[in-house]
Amino acid sequence: MGLVRALLLRSGMTRHQSRHAPPARPGDRGSGGNVGAAHLTAEQREELLVALEILRDRLLRLRDGRRAQSEPVEGGDVADVAEGVIEDRVHGSLDDHDRVLLEDVLHALAKAEAGTYGLSELSGKPLPYARLHAVPWARYDSDEAERIERTARPLA
Repeated sequence: MGLVRALLLRSGMTRHQSRHAPPARPGDRGSGGNVGAAHLTAEQREELLVALEILRDRLLRLRDGRRAQSEPVEGGDVADVAEGVIEDRVHGSLDDHDRVLLEDVLHALAKAEAGTYGLSELSGKPLPYARLHAVPWARYDSDEAERIERTARPLA
Protein backbone atom coordinates (compact mmCIF):
# COMPACT_ATOMS: atom_id res chain seq x y z
CA MET A 1 0.00 0.00 0.00
CA GLY A 2 1.35 3.40 -0.91
CA LEU A 3 1.81 6.36 1.41
CA VAL A 4 -1.10 8.26 -0.11
CA ARG A 5 -3.58 5.41 0.31
CA ALA A 6 -2.33 4.70 3.83
CA LEU A 7 -2.83 8.32 4.86
CA LEU A 8 -6.32 8.39 3.38
CA LEU A 9 -7.33 5.11 5.01
CA ARG A 10 -5.91 5.99 8.44
CA SER A 11 -7.61 9.37 8.45
CA GLY A 12 -10.95 7.98 7.38
CA MET A 13 -11.10 10.82 4.85
CA THR A 14 -11.94 10.12 1.24
CA ARG A 15 -10.44 12.14 -1.52
CA HIS A 16 -13.85 13.76 -2.06
CA GLN A 17 -13.86 15.23 1.46
CA SER A 18 -10.97 17.60 0.83
CA ARG A 19 -11.04 21.11 2.25
CA HIS A 20 -9.41 22.83 -0.70
CA ALA A 21 -10.64 24.18 -4.01
CA PRO A 22 -12.05 21.83 -6.64
CA PRO A 23 -9.40 19.78 -8.40
CA ALA A 24 -7.90 20.94 -11.63
CA ARG A 25 -9.00 19.21 -14.80
CA PRO A 26 -6.42 18.03 -17.31
CA GLY A 27 -5.45 21.03 -19.39
CA ASP A 28 -6.23 23.58 -16.66
CA ARG A 29 -3.50 26.11 -16.18
CA GLY A 30 -2.34 27.53 -12.88
CA SER A 31 -1.16 31.07 -12.33
CA GLY A 32 1.69 32.33 -14.44
CA GLY A 33 0.76 30.13 -17.40
CA ASN A 34 2.26 26.99 -15.89
CA VAL A 35 0.58 23.76 -16.85
CA GLY A 36 0.90 22.56 -13.25
CA ALA A 37 -0.65 19.18 -12.64
CA ALA A 38 -2.32 18.96 -16.06
CA HIS A 39 -0.65 15.58 -16.57
CA LEU A 40 -2.56 14.26 -13.56
CA THR A 41 -6.21 13.33 -13.68
CA ALA A 42 -8.51 15.33 -11.44
CA GLU A 43 -8.90 12.26 -9.21
CA GLN A 44 -5.12 11.74 -8.91
CA ARG A 45 -4.51 15.40 -8.11
CA GLU A 46 -7.27 15.42 -5.50
CA GLU A 47 -5.97 12.23 -3.89
CA LEU A 48 -2.43 13.63 -3.65
CA LEU A 49 -3.53 16.97 -2.23
CA VAL A 50 -5.77 15.34 0.37
CA ALA A 51 -2.84 13.15 1.44
CA LEU A 52 -0.65 16.25 1.76
CA GLU A 53 -3.30 18.00 3.87
CA ILE A 54 -3.63 14.97 6.15
CA LEU A 55 0.14 14.76 6.57
CA ARG A 56 0.36 18.51 7.23
CA ASP A 57 -2.33 18.28 9.91
CA ARG A 58 -0.63 15.30 11.58
CA LEU A 59 2.76 17.01 11.61
CA LEU A 60 1.26 20.18 13.08
CA ARG A 61 -0.47 18.17 15.83
CA LEU A 62 2.77 16.27 16.50
CA ARG A 63 4.73 19.52 16.68
CA ASP A 64 2.20 21.12 19.00
CA GLY A 65 2.09 18.00 21.20
CA ARG A 66 5.86 17.97 21.55
CA ARG A 67 5.90 21.60 22.54
CA ALA A 68 3.33 20.89 25.24
CA GLN A 69 5.30 17.85 26.50
CA SER A 70 8.66 19.56 26.74
CA GLU A 71 9.18 20.52 30.34
CA PRO A 72 12.52 21.70 31.65
CA VAL A 73 14.34 19.21 33.85
CA GLU A 74 14.68 20.64 37.33
CA GLY A 75 16.47 19.12 40.26
CA GLY A 76 16.43 15.37 40.72
CA ASP A 77 19.41 13.10 40.79
CA VAL A 78 22.05 12.84 38.08
CA ALA A 79 20.24 9.94 36.40
CA ASP A 80 17.02 11.97 36.11
CA VAL A 81 18.86 14.93 34.64
CA ALA A 82 20.75 12.68 32.18
CA GLU A 83 17.53 10.98 31.12
CA GLY A 84 15.93 14.38 30.55
CA VAL A 85 18.87 15.54 28.42
CA ILE A 86 18.76 12.35 26.33
CA GLU A 87 15.00 12.72 25.80
CA ASP A 88 15.48 16.35 24.75
CA ARG A 89 18.10 15.31 22.19
CA VAL A 90 15.94 12.49 20.82
CA HIS A 91 12.92 14.78 20.57
CA GLY A 92 15.11 17.48 19.05
CA SER A 93 16.34 15.21 16.28
CA LEU A 94 12.83 13.99 15.58
CA ASP A 95 11.65 17.57 15.56
CA ASP A 96 14.31 18.45 12.97
CA HIS A 97 13.16 15.62 10.69
CA ASP A 98 9.50 16.49 11.18
CA ARG A 99 10.21 20.19 10.67
CA VAL A 100 11.90 19.53 7.33
CA LEU A 101 9.06 17.22 6.28
CA LEU A 102 6.47 19.83 7.30
CA GLU A 103 8.32 22.49 5.28
CA ASP A 104 8.31 20.16 2.24
CA VAL A 105 4.60 19.42 2.63
CA LEU A 106 3.75 23.12 3.01
CA HIS A 107 5.88 23.88 -0.05
CA ALA A 108 3.99 21.26 -2.08
CA LEU A 109 0.65 22.72 -1.00
CA ALA A 110 1.86 26.23 -1.95
CA LYS A 111 2.86 24.87 -5.37
CA ALA A 112 -0.66 23.48 -5.75
CA GLU A 113 -2.08 26.95 -5.03
CA ALA A 114 0.34 28.46 -7.57
CA GLY A 115 -0.55 25.88 -10.20
CA THR A 116 2.89 24.28 -10.33
CA TYR A 117 2.31 21.16 -8.23
CA GLY A 118 3.63 18.06 -9.92
CA LEU A 119 6.33 19.83 -11.92
CA SER A 120 10.03 19.28 -11.33
CA GLU A 121 11.70 22.32 -9.80
CA LEU A 122 14.85 21.50 -11.76
CA SER A 123 13.62 20.71 -15.26
CA GLY A 124 10.02 21.96 -15.15
CA LYS A 125 8.87 18.61 -16.54
CA PRO A 126 5.85 16.81 -15.10
CA LEU A 127 6.64 14.35 -12.32
CA PRO A 128 5.22 10.88 -12.90
CA TYR A 129 2.13 10.03 -10.87
CA ALA A 130 3.94 7.00 -9.43
CA ARG A 131 6.63 9.33 -8.04
CA LEU A 132 4.07 11.71 -6.53
CA HIS A 133 2.07 8.80 -5.16
CA ALA A 134 5.18 7.52 -3.35
CA VAL A 135 6.38 11.00 -2.26
CA PRO A 136 3.56 13.56 -2.63
CA TRP A 137 5.91 16.42 -1.67
CA ALA A 138 8.52 15.47 -4.31
CA ARG A 139 10.30 18.41 -5.94
CA TYR A 140 12.27 16.41 -8.51
CA ASP A 141 11.88 13.21 -10.49
CA SER A 142 13.77 10.21 -9.12
CA ASP A 143 16.77 10.62 -11.46
CA GLU A 144 17.14 14.32 -10.61
CA ALA A 145 16.79 13.61 -6.87
CA GLU A 146 19.46 10.93 -7.09
CA ARG A 147 21.86 13.27 -8.92
CA ILE A 148 21.27 16.01 -6.35
CA GLU A 149 21.81 13.60 -3.47
CA ARG A 150 25.00 12.23 -5.04
CA THR A 151 26.51 15.70 -5.47
CA ALA A 152 25.50 16.71 -1.93
CA ARG A 153 27.18 13.67 -0.32
CA PRO A 154 30.74 14.21 0.83
CA LEU A 155 33.27 11.90 -0.74
CA ALA A 156 34.66 9.28 1.64
